[in-house]
Amino acid sequence: MRSKKMKTSQSLKVSMIIMTLVVPSLIAVTVVAGWPRQTLATAGTPHAIEMVSTKQTPALTSVADSIVIDHNCVDAAAIPQAWLDQARGQVTFFNHKSIGTNTLEGMADLQSQDAGRYSIDVRYGTGTSAGINHYQAGDNEHPMDKISGFAALVSDGHNIAFMKFCPSDLGPSSGYSAHDIWIAYRDMLIEQQSAHPDTVLVWWTVPLTTQSDARGLDSFAEFNDYVRSYVAANGGILFDIADIESHDPSGNPITAGGYEAMWDNYASDSPHLNETGRQRVASAMWWLLARLAGWGDTNDWISVTADNDVASVYPGETATFALSVTGSEGFSDAVTLDLQGEPAGATVSFDPHPVTPPGTSQLYVTTSDSTPAGIYAMTVTGTSGQVTDSTPLTLTVNPTLALTAQPDIYTVLPGDTAAYTLSVTVSDGFAASVTLTLQDEPPGGAVSFDPNPVTPPGTSQLYITTATSTVPGIYAMTVTGTSGALTDTADLTLIVASATPSFTLSIAPTTRTASPNQVVSYTTAVAGINGFSQPVSLTVIGLPAGVNTAWSVNPVAPDDSSILTLSIPSNPQFGDHSLQVVGTAGMQLVTEGIDLTIVYPFRVYLPTILRQV
Repeated sequence: MRSKKMKTSQSLKVSMIIMTLVVPSLIAVTVVAGWPRQTLATAGTPHAIEMVSTKQTPALTSVADSIVIDHNCVDAAAIPQAWLDQARGQVTFFNHKSIGTNTLEGMADLQSQDAGRYSIDVRYGTGTSAGINHYQAGDNEHPMDKISGFAALVSDGHNIAFMKFCPSDLGPSSGYSAHDIWIAYRDMLIEQQSAHPDTVLVWWTVPLTTQSDARGLDSFAEFNDYVRSYVAANGGILFDIADIESHDPSGNPITAGGYEAMWDNYASDSPHLNETGRQRVASAMWWLLARLAGWGDTNDWISVTADNDVASVYPGETATFALSVTGSEGFSDAVTLDLQGEPAGATVSFDPHPVTPPGTSQLYVTTSDSTPAGIYAMTVTGTSGQVTDSTPLTLTVNPTLALTAQPDIYTVLPGDTAAYTLSVTVSDGFAASVTLTLQDEPPGGAVSFDPNPVTPPGTSQLYITTATSTVPGIYAMTVTGTSGALTDTADLTLIVASATPSFTLSIAPTTRTASPNQVVSYTTAVAGINGFSQPVSLTVIGLPAGVNTAWSVNPVAPDDSSILTLSIPSNPQFGDHSLQVVGTAGMQLVTEGIDLTIVYPFRVYLPTILRQV
């Protein structure tokens, strides 16, 4: 079935060959080749249909080129992405009134739900830009003005053109019968097809009123019978909006008084469409445009879609996309999937792979710690033999900012200055400067960074100068690095010791080495000065995560001691750790440093010759 570039057949020679065809609704059609006259005797329908033309003009298309868009064509998700892309590139002209506006609103709804699939340029006017150019020639209740207005606006620059009547055009106020309107509509389309052979002209049925309203349904049925019978007999492209409106979502026909009617739940008011109705007709419109772009020229097709087409991760994380693969009826060949446009160095996997339609597959895109930040436009393509489809995906790799401090614990006396070295690093693809701030420093002190801001990767010196009046204590501070929406923090500790304490601390040993699951200990002695006898409370600052502490005595009386025990976990932070033992008594604070080195368990590796003895 080929309809990408519909052309009219050559002018038909007048002959007396008589053909009898059987068409839907039990209509017996007698066709006299050359188009001088058609007479349709109807069985079981109230309308005797007479089609008369005195012109020897060709039918729009051959029967082999017929395409009917009806209630079976309302699942836009089934259209392969590649054909949606082709469809939006066609130049379409649409003349309409309010129900046409409802349809375009439905297309906007679909676009807002999934812009990657359903975006299309829609503009008011009669131009020849890709997308839908729509206009409103002619007023409601004046069908002949709509017919002549549309005829005057169709141009060779339009790939596709169609007009739509409104229900009021077939009402008694129009002054024309359904038969009169049909003859004028038919002859106009035939003439315009002859004048614009490279433009595909699309027949439309007239929209319906609702089953609850039911006004005019007999006239709509008469006109729609004419349209359907003509396309069935002569070929053509039919957008059967009446059939689309007169079936509920399950495909059940809706009638009122023996005539097809719009399902009430599609209407905002009879005959206008609500959100459900307009999206249903808009989905069918996408079917129309995709079929005319070439979809369906081959018997088999596949469709690849993504339930989520956008994902956001940080370097080192994995993005997951849920893919659905469907195919034409009876298509069961395996579909292989491929991804293009992923970040450099990322690993890609599909599970399962390949996929047999209908089926699903999870796409995993795992970034590395060095993956550059950025927005990656990717495309996943499904292929099975000569059949293919693709869908766009977007992966955002967010930049990262890391702030560290060395040392993270510093001890000073009142009036002294503490100095910390701050290191700022970022992920690849990020080059903005980072501003540093400090919170919770001792009151009365002075804070400065050199430099500030910092261009990463880079370092800055943080200086905290205490006042001579600064109260001794342990100050937990936070330094923050900020660049736009990015931020990171580092925890710092400043210990302000007493300038003239009344006690001292001494620790033995000052250094210990331990392995996972081991226990090490230090002995801390407290000595009073000038008869000081107040108990001293002991604590440890700077412990690695997971290390537990215990004191044999706490607090400790002057001239006594306490044993500090450190229990190393099974999965510790290996390396060198500088700790501070702090003793406090009242407003006085004294500190002493100790070191802890956590090493990997010791293993003995004998030379091969010894292991063989």
